[in-house]
Amino acid sequence: MLTKIQYDQIIRVFPVLEEISSEEWEACEPVVRHFAEKTVVFSAVDYEQYSIFIVQGKVRITNLSENGRATAMNQISEGDVCSLMVLSTMSQREYLGFMTSETTILALFLKKSYFIKWIETYPNFRKFIFENILNGFVHLTGLIHNVLFQRLDLRLAKFLIEKTSVSQPVLRMTQEEVAIELGTAREVVSRIFKRFKEEGYIQAGRGYLRVVHRSKLEKLEIS
Repeated sequence: MLTKIQYDQIIRVFPVLEEISSEEWEACEPVVRHFAEKTVVFSAVDYEQYSIFIVQGKVRITNLSENGRATAMNQISEGDVCSLMVLSTMSQREYLGFMTSETTILALFLKKSYFIKWIETYPNFRKFIFENILNGFVHLTGLIHNVLFQRLDLRLAKFLIEKTSVSQPVLRMTQEEVAIELGTAREVVSRIFKRFKEEGYIQAGRGYLRVVHRSKLEKLEIS
């Protein structure tokens, strides 16, 4: 059972859960788990029994296609629920993805059967879940639009600008992780990074990238 401190923190982040009775809280066997940065937080194995709520931190949701290719679908933060998990649960389909921590994570796990029951029983909870599904859909349509209609070098320049700053120019990601975020192959990202390095935009090492000339990337992004 949750401690009072844990319960109060969860309710601050998810006030919609306050209407859940104490009996159902106990029955759903809630567990709060901590995760370090860059670790798998939730996968198909967890999905067999649990649903997850992000109480603190940010996770990246990655989808696995039938051929094993990974594509980043979304990022969610505290107060959010994974749309892919919700839709998989409600349709009784396999969860074809996993969540990886972008920061340190505090997450609430509870029995999946109660997650379904609460959607069916509590109108406010159901509304909250549907809003999360809509937010996920809007983000995904934006990602699809970018993949189809925007040049990859421009998307990569924008990605580097958004993920770094003047005071923090280093991005600690591998080329494989960047490729997953952008929904493309690592080889394609590698070729563009090679050009960016040759033109003096960035420096790159094992597991990190450093933006050297931010203004040049910004000009490329808006060109």
